Amino acid sequence: MIAAAMLAVLTGAIPLELAAPARVVWIADAPAETVTCGVSAAEWFCGGIPDGARGIVVILGANGIAFAITGQPGAAISAFRSWGRAVAIQRGAVSDTDLARAKASVWSPERSRIRANTTRLTATIDAAVDVLPVAPGLFWVAGNDTDADAFVVVDGGEFAVTRVPISSLRDGNVEVPLLVAPALASVLIGRVEDARGDDVDATDVELFELLQPPRSSDDDRLLERPMVRVGLVTTGTDGSFAFTHLGEGPFVVSITDATRGRTRMVVPSAGRPVTLRLTPPSRARGRVLSQRMPVSSARVRLVPDPQQFIAASDARDLASLDVVTGVDGRFVLTLPPIASGVVQVVAPDGRSVRVPLPGRSGRGDIELGDISLSEARRLTIRVAAASGCVLSAVGPAGMLGLSVVREAGVMGIVHWLDLPEAGQWSLDAECDGRLALVEPATVLVDAAGPPPIVDARIVR
Repeated sequence: MIAAAMLAVLTGAIPLELAAPARVVWIADAPAETVTCGVSAAEWFCGGIPDGARGIVVILGANGIAFAITGQPGAAISAFRSWGRAVAIQRGAVSDTDLARAKASVWSPERSRIRANTTRLTATIDAAVDVLPVAPGLFWVAGNDTDADAFVVVDGGEFAVTRVPISSLRDGNVEVPLLVAPALASVLIGRVEDARGDDVDATDVELFELLQPPRSSDDDRLLERPMVRVGLVTTGTDGSFAFTHLGEGPFVVSITDATRGRTRMVVPSAGRPVTLRLTPPSRARGRVLSQRMPVSSARVRLVPDPQQFIAASDARDLASLDVVTGVDGRFVLTLPPIASGVVQVVAPDGRSVRVPLPGRSGRGDIELGDISLSEARRLTIRVAAASGCVLSAVGPAGMLGLSVVREAGVMGIVHWLDLPEAGQWSLDAECDGRLALVEPATVLVDAAGPPPIVDARIVR
């Protein structure tokens, strides 16, 4: 707790987690040569602080820091943190009005655990990092482990939104605030048109910046560098869009329209209008039949090749929207720039079939012809002591677009499941509302031959 009522002398307890506290530092929005700080036993103290002064008391230890914010209601020692540093907007870089309106926040890029090559990233607020306003234009940032590419965003005024890498805070001198001089804000305006030159309305436009500060060598390979999304807008009725409060760049403008096309453009700097023309997509056409009759309302989707999906720098280059068949069983599926894998058809009754996409050179539509749905493959499982248990299967393994199938019926010790396609299926059980293991854990179902029968047991 802060002990002094007039803020002339401050004292407080040192958190137990802080090892070997050696120094106490006063960081303020204005110089205060009269301030002296130190440690005594299990407490810290700072004396000579001018009444009403706003600043940060930082206790430096062998394994991290602790801190207190002064001059504000409810100020108290925080929990132990492994690092921290103040971020200050340079006086004179912005107006006093903008200085009072300025905000700071910390963001971390969202990363896929399976797609390590992703270079088009979105970011979310990093709750593991403290960001505390101290005075107009002065912020205290402290935390523990966080993403190496996390960054501080300084915004809120008429100046350009400024990003500061967390690494520059962690590696700097905790006693010296990191000065930020925001640039004058720029505006990037543009228009989106289709291949015929017509306006493209109501489509999303994304703006990306380099995740790390640009280098001179980035000019030729900018699209290969990791980037973070810093803006998202929707085009107007005339295809126009605008991004405001931008810095120097460079930027990448990206449009991914599920039906009208896609494009990306490198914009070295804002200020000059740009026009983006969409490249129209290819399409796959076909008809779904069952016993030579059209199947309506069947769901048709593209399931990418798993290896290409994992290796992709942008997963949307392999993704497309699902469609459903009409009353005549026909469908038109819009294809992404990288069309790989299979087209999966799932009928309303759960039956499904996968059709590999044929190879092609260049662009162009694909005719898949008639796709026939086969009957479900019945899997019979004999299991004793399974009262109150419901069996289910997940599969086929090794593919995207998995299905979850619950048992279709049970009679005594016999359970049966109607699987929509052949392959390796994992078995699960739910017994009286709790999950249970099934042995064997997997079963291979062939596309032909007699229906499989499996003897199993449930491990509760």
